[in-house]
Amino acid sequence: MGRKILPVILALCLLGGCGQGEAVPSSAESADPSAVQTYAEESRAVTTAETSAKAETSAETETTFPEVIPEEIQLPEEAYIETGTFDQYRCEPAGATACGATAGTLILQSISFAEGDELAQRMNTIRGYSALGDDYSCGAPQYYLAGFQISNSLNRYLEENGMDYKVVNHRSEKSTEETLMELIATGRPAVLEVCYGNGAILPEHQGYSHWICVNGYRTSESGVEFRYADTIANGEYYVSSELLDKSNANVSYGDFYLQPERYIAAFEDPV
Repeated sequence: MGRKILPVILALCLLGGCGQGEAVPSSAESADPSAVQTYAEESRAVTTAETSAKAETSAETETTFPEVIPEEIQLPEEAYIETGTFDQYRCEPAGATACGATAGTLILQSISFAEGDELAQRMNTIRGYSALGDDYSCGAPQYYLAGFQISNSLNRYLEENGMDYKVVNHRSEKSTEETLMELIATGRPAVLEVCYGNGAILPEHQGYSHWICVNGYRTSESGVEFRYADTIANGEYYVSSELLDKSNANVSYGDFYLQPERYIAAFEDPV
């Protein structure tokens, strides 16, 4: 290291004090005060100009750093949110068509877990909104719920109970699989509609549809499976990602005035 210091000091002397390659005045020229003054002024002018140029170059360099691109979110291979399930036939009014209200209510389990009579009371309160008008159901006597009516019912309950959350539709250009995995990995169960019959999710519409609450997933070499709470079968089960997406895409309301929107109801922000 000691051998490198001397050349550096010498180079600094040449660059700064000797005018960067300009001829050093002779002793005769040094005797002339005006010559010394002229040379000094010229030397300072050259040094100042070069220093200014270097400063500008440095400033330009500082503004050309590449943007830092955030890394993609790495999802876990398996995630599950405890929601439990509920027998929708215990709800009033019209328990046979209360799947939207009951599956929707299970979304709230991630922020305020309830069970037993407390869960039953919450379910009945939210189902009760169905009788309030078109914002909350398609009307008597069946009180079917579309996706936006599930969100409206849950958001009313959240507001009335001082819970600062909001349920929205997460359907986008992303695949069903990607959307559900991101929601569950960030603590948000999701509700969507499927073709249904004999206690099972079906790939094609056979006369009935059913709202389920997706609360988990697991990955393997064969793909992704989603765990869901079924309020008709009153249990929790797994379904392949492919079947879930196909079933959701094939839901039909026939000639009913409302049509499926492939709605995915979940909290707007991670919890």
